[in-house]
Amino acid sequence: EPVERWRVRHPAAHGETLFHLEGLKPGKSYELKVVAVSPGGQVSPPAVVKVKASPALPGALSLGPLDKPDGQAARLLSTEHMKVWAYPGLVKLDPKTGAVMFGDMEQTGTAGGANAVWDGQAVRLFGARGEYVSFQLCIEKIGDEPLADIRVVPQTLRSPDGATIGGEEIELFKNWYAQNRDKQWQPAYCVPIAHGASMAIPDADRKLEGQKLQSLYVDIYIPKDAKPGWYVGSLKVALAIEGGGSEGQTVPVSLRVFDFVLPDRLSFWPELNAYRVPADAHDYYRLAHQHRCVLNCWRWAPELKGSGKDIKVVWDRYDRGAGPLLTGEVFKDNRRAGVPVPCMYLPFEDSWPMPLTKETYNYQGYWPTKGDDVKHLVENSLKAPYIGDALSRAYKDAFLAVQKQFMEHFKEKGYNQTEMQCFYGGKKTHRTNYGSNMWWTTDEPYHWEDWLALQFFCRLWTEGRGQADPLRWAARGDISRPQWQDRVLEGVVDTVYFGTGAFNSPAMNRRCRILAHETGLKLMAYGSASPDNESNTRTLVWLVNAWMREANGVLPWQTLGGARALDTNDTGVGGNALLVPGKRFGLPVVGDMRLKAMRDGQQLVEYMVLLAERKNLRREQIEAMVQKAVQFTAGVRPGAGADNADALRFSTLKAWQISQLRLRLAELIAK
Repeated sequence: EPVERWRVRHPAAHGETLFHLEGLKPGKSYELKVVAVSPGGQVSPPAVVKVKASPALPGALSLGPLDKPDGQAARLLSTEHMKVWAYPGLVKLDPKTGAVMFGDMEQTGTAGGANAVWDGQAVRLFGARGEYVSFQLCIEKIGDEPLADIRVVPQTLRSPDGATIGGEEIELFKNWYAQNRDKQWQPAYCVPIAHGASMAIPDADRKLEGQKLQSLYVDIYIPKDAKPGWYVGSLKVALAIEGGGSEGQTVPVSLRVFDFVLPDRLSFWPELNAYRVPADAHDYYRLAHQHRCVLNCWRWAPELKGSGKDIKVVWDRYDRGAGPLLTGEVFKDNRRAGVPVPCMYLPFEDSWPMPLTKETYNYQGYWPTKGDDVKHLVENSLKAPYIGDALSRAYKDAFLAVQKQFMEHFKEKGYNQTEMQCFYGGKKTHRTNYGSNMWWTTDEPYHWEDWLALQFFCRLWTEGRGQADPLRWAARGDISRPQWQDRVLEGVVDTVYFGTGAFNSPAMNRRCRILAHETGLKLMAYGSASPDNESNTRTLVWLVNAWMREANGVLPWQTLGGARALDTNDTGVGGNALLVPGKRFGLPVVGDMRLKAMRDGQQLVEYMVLLAERKNLRREQIEAMVQKAVQFTAGVRPGAGADNADALRFSTLKAWQISQLRLRLAELIAK
């Protein structure tokens, strides 16, 4: 039977033409007939070859059945005026009713029974060295009177042989409530607070009418030199009573430390895309870094003097801003101290380093601006010369001169640990929508001239870099329609971020995998974190699903919010408001709870990477093992197109399923 045409590569210009045929029955013998077709349509006699499909991969290890918490075993810790109990990270409780909001806990109504971290007697956690483990602490007021002075103080965790994990490794965050897009009040932003800081219910700053409970996010960092084994400690919760009295509860905490270490250098990137460099940028980068995420802001650009081949880069401003990110100096006090950002945009774009003008771009038709009719864009598509012919020698010389100066300067400064990405993210319609000086849709290319433009810029970059390391000087493309990519970027692109159109079906997953295998490109995935009115566990599922589909990272397309996000979360932002100004709290920046979901997903991927390395397993085998234990699905929002970066949707996992999955993986790694 004929092999589908898309599965057969076009002949290579030189040498062998290699391609993969997937979907064959393992170990079965096949007879293949291959014919060559000339440009004029002449067909050669078939060449016949007998082959045998590769054998099936051996079955992976078994995770066994996952153990659901016993809902009958739980009790709450109560005093006269408050109840205290713990529940898993990522879960959102209604601050007025205590109800589980998005179906990601065992309980369907109000919480309080046994769960993934709380058995009614103690908080029970586990993790690897170099990992953050978390839970949330709920303080619920009894009666109608406000609670004016609540304080939480973590105690040192101790092992039977005297080893300790000190209080400085335990970080407290007050959950700040905001309204999601459905106008529901929910915990949204994690505001760091000192041990023993005073809190109130209702929160005097939030002024939420009817607030019944206040939750805290508790992060425990397991030092890389911690001794494996069990540790026990507690959190002291104290309430000052009007008139001078007090009452309190002790929340026991036990922690099991496994004998393996998560790497400081990420095996999988949760990359936070941003279209601007915010004020207090280094603080934003530090917060992302602390959560095992990678902030990538468009863009850090040096000053320029001159034009054409004589253009000169002035580095002072660039070295002050981007330099400490590239050396890791800005992260010297973080958990992964001194590890630089693994990727960063280069500043090249349509009008940088040389602007597009009628002198540098030989298109003599009308140049529309903001508000003009799109017919002028169509006219350009029909009449403009090929981009490689239309751009002037001075434009190309400036590009190559600045490229060379970047490489020389980075070598001189020792900026050698970051993938610097030459990315052309233009949209032709931005010219009439926003007044941007660009002529091609090189971000998610659509029309043929867009593909040719992306090909031109990537080729200009790769040819200009010569023998420089492509892992450090990468040509990047963002593609939403991989089925149209074919060979147009072959040999000129190094890293490709595939979007909704690439991960919306098994066929598209396969297409991207084949492109990666046959051309050597690094496969990444872009999309969106879970919307603010869904479970945070869906963000974690996105990361795990992407890794299983051969991706080496995920990128939410927009992650910065403004100050109003503290009241309305994602509403009005476009994308996800994961990092927002924290001046309301006297801080430069605060993070949304989904930042912790990104971190937890990254750590879970590290578990799978470690298991694959130690047991010599492939991603397909890990996927089969995981999906047998816990099923999750991916789909697309109804009505969404290939260019809708926020269109992918993932199933919700229960918190206990995530916990049990982590536990079983950890036990296999530690064997």
